[in-house]
Amino acid sequence: MKKTIQFLLGLFLIVIMIGCKEKTVNNLDFWSATLQALDLKLENNRYVKGNWDIQVQDQSQAEDESHRSLLIRQVHTNKDIKETITYSLQNNDRKKQISYIYVKSETNQENRYDYTVELQSIDESYQSYKITYQYEKYQSGNYKDGKEANGKLMIHNDDQIQYDNVPLLKEAISAYLSLLNDFQKEFDIHYQDYDFINLPELVNRLDIPELKTVSEEASLTTDYYEQVHINAKGFQLISFLKVNKDITSAQFGTYNVEREDYESNVTVTLEKRDIENCYDIIQKNDPDVNYAVYFDKEAAYVYLQSFTDQEIKDDSVDQASKASFILKTTNPSY
Repeated sequence: MKKTIQFLLGLFLIVIMIGCKEKTVNNLDFWSATLQALDLKLENNRYVKGNWDIQVQDQSQAEDESHRSLLIRQVHTNKDIKETITYSLQNNDRKKQISYIYVKSETNQENRYDYTVELQSIDESYQSYKITYQYEKYQSGNYKDGKEANGKLMIHNDDQIQYDNVPLLKEAISAYLSLLNDFQKEFDIHYQDYDFINLPELVNRLDIPELKTVSEEASLTTDYYEQVHINAKGFQLISFLKVNKDITSAQFGTYNVEREDYESNVTVTLEKRDIENCYDIIQKNDPDVNYAVYFDKEAAYVYLQSFTDQEIKDDSVDQASKASFILKTTNPSY
């Protein structure tokens, strides 16, 4: 009888100890647990080893020591492609944000192409995210071209995902998930033990279509292109107007298809004229020619500014024969 009591008492103590251990683990939120795991290996708030580059905010600079800001980054280089994947926890003025950032840089002779996909939380529960996509082209180190897009991603309570697609989203999600898995192994932390919503794991289950171009809905601009024409030197040229969605500014110029470069590309402002959908194109420098543009659904008709509003409106209805350029969203961009 005495042995039975001792056995039961011992079993009871084991259960209590296990319960206390689980309670201690679960009392830490994922942010604090991440810092706790990192602190064991940090030197001067950094961890640089292999393809890891991790930085943690110094305790003396933090308002909330258990929720300091940190950057967890991996860098992979393979021939002419460099990938940088970042998992970021930022606590500024006690506003906490999670960001996942994927940057792919491809080099081809003197050209470099940079692609960035970022997901940034916009709510306290880390279930709503802003998606940002950015493409940039550089030639001999100089910026040549770019494209941006925005979208949203939401995780509902039943783990259903609603999202806007952008180029490289599927590739980025896979990279985020690999980073998180590698991080948990490297630092012996298991996010399933904490209040962590593993966005990459949830989204990676989806069949995300691969996009080659930015959709009109996600793009920050509406892009109008001319039909390709050949100049006296035999080059294929395309005039274009890339208009910001608020219709206050635009990129205006001409692209050379063979050279893969711009003959001209200037930032302009759009100044409203008296009739609807008609704007003067204002350039910073004194241009040789001043233009105006009239928007009609998928078309942008570019006229000399000397045309009156009524002349522009009448001509746009009559095949726009007096327009200097006829640009359309449906024309190829090359």
